[in-house]
Amino acid sequence: MLDPHLGAQEELKQYLGHQYKAYTLQEAASAASDEWRSKNPQGPQAFEDYYRNSELYQFEIASWNSSKRKVRVYQKVQTVLDRFQAQHIIDFGAGIGSDTIALHNQGFKVSYYEISHAMQAFFKWRCQQRNIQIPILKELQPTQCFLFLDVIEHLHDPFKQLDQFMNMGQMMVFTQSFKEHDPARGGMPYHTDYSVGQIHRHIIKNRWQKLKVTGMAFPPLVYRK
Repeated sequence: MLDPHLGAQEELKQYLGHQYKAYTLQEAASAASDEWRSKNPQGPQAFEDYYRNSELYQFEIASWNSSKRKVRVYQKVQTVLDRFQAQHIIDFGAGIGSDTIALHNQGFKVSYYEISHAMQAFFKWRCQQRNIQIPILKELQPTQCFLFLDVIEHLHDPFKQLDQFMNMGQMMVFTQSFKEHDPARGGMPYHTDYSVGQIHRHIIKNRWQKLKVTGMAFPPLVYRK
């Protein structure tokens, strides 16, 4: 069975058959950016509708998941989850489920949450190919830890979503890529223009604690109630 990260593009090719398009990561990001600009979503519902209905965006996610850089990010995340004993996890905005499957394989009790019709269907197929069962949530529910990797920069109102996480969870582990970290400052137009500082202040204001992660460069962000 293919690695859930490095094999993501090959699996998507098997799943889609003749509908598959071979993209490099740069080509997939460029195609997704063009689609975003053509649709020009404005407001929270338009943002949600784009991610729910886009067929193209799964190619960008598969390309990113298949990269060695993404694997290194996942390895850091798994280390952090182990270190802080996060066993019950909801993978929010889980995309094609590469992280979800990898965490499941490592013994974490993880559930999958994703609004994209195309990516959820592909995730179900990936689980069937592996003969594994991972809960697929239609609505969020209380859990120990909310995991959201490169998701928050896609939300129209990340603060509203953070409030929901803080009301329903005990820990948050996440990575982000706001426009402030985009060298082209808009090269990926679907990344919103908030900042890590704004996110941090909002979380701390709600009396959550930022946990220090030592021993790695550029670690995931970890907060606990």
